[in-house]
Amino acid sequence: MAVSQSKTHTDKLVERYMQEEVLRSDFDFQEFRLSETGSCSRMRVLKACGYEPTKELTQDDARYFERGNLLETWIADRYRERHPRKLRKQVEVETPLGDVGHIDFWWPEKERIIEVKSTSERITHFDLPRPEDRAQVMAYMHFFTDYRGERRCDEAEVAYVLYGRKLDIRPVLVQYDPDEGQKIEEELRHLHERANQKDIPAIPDDASPLAYPCFWTTKDESDHFCRMYEHCWGPDPVDAEEVEEDPTIQQILAEYKKVCDNYSQANKRTRHLKDTKKEIETALERHFDMRDADALKAEGVQVRRVPMSGRTYWKPDKALEQGLIDEETLEAIESVSSKSSGYTRWYTKEVE
Repeated sequence: MAVSQSKTHTDKLVERYMQEEVLRSDFDFQEFRLSETGSCSRMRVLKACGYEPTKELTQDDARYFERGNLLETWIADRYRERHPRKLRKQVEVETPLGDVGHIDFWWPEKERIIEVKSTSERITHFDLPRPEDRAQVMAYMHFFTDYRGERRCDEAEVAYVLYGRKLDIRPVLVQYDPDEGQKIEEELRHLHERANQKDIPAIPDDASPLAYPCFWTTKDESDHFCRMYEHCWGPDPVDAEEVEEDPTIQQILAEYKKVCDNYSQANKRTRHLKDTKKEIETALERHFDMRDADALKAEGVQVRRVPMSGRTYWKPDKALEQGLIDEETLEAIESVSSKSSGYTRWYTKEVE
């Protein structure tokens, strides 16, 4: 018996809910949101200056958001069962500049902020908390004050809910650091100044159109972009010259598009293999450590591990911005430095 491919009532119900509820936001898109503390300054100023998003939120994005909402609710229910009426949800935090943040959970009795993050189990390959998550809860702790203007807590908990083969939770405590808090406030004031002057920050030197936070791929191999992507990486709004009568360039353009599509698919497969390889290496580390070995062999296969020291990359311009060096020192460093030559970026897309 053939299975109907038409959408069911459930499909339509879920799609409508995702579009009308999940993707609908009550937040002002142009505000400097505390949840974006530590995020790309250029993206934040572009939004504040009224630039329109170039990437629309999709049904996949909605499902991603809703998964986070469901897991957050699940955590809240567990707290309510164990500590009824002791947890407050979506508590507002306001900065002296009028920016607003929303804490997932505030536990007055313990004087603790709790922020829930739903993420892939692959995150266990990295140090936790992630820098952007630490910056977010640090901002909450810094600006969360009582009516006297005194801070209300010195501790936050980032609860990572990992999805994958099983449900796992990795809570991480973050202690308030007054120096970090002050830097966050100074950065926010600086962003307001830039927005008021319509002064858009340059694209960071270490940014890439094919790397986070501009672009990333989730475990299901779907592509995601920063919503302001094309304000940084193009395609530029230029008129393309028609070359329909030139068969040579027609063939070159078509072949290039085909190669780019194949390259993108190969990158997805490569990322998947890299993730799997990392998972196996994590398991190997445990077995090597347990045996205090540098090499192991079994069934005709030998694996050897060789610890490598990390490399340090210096960014003198960043040091100058943070007041760690002066102009004279920067000039001295640049006099003995080399810079790679520029290069050309190419973009392809389907057109009518």
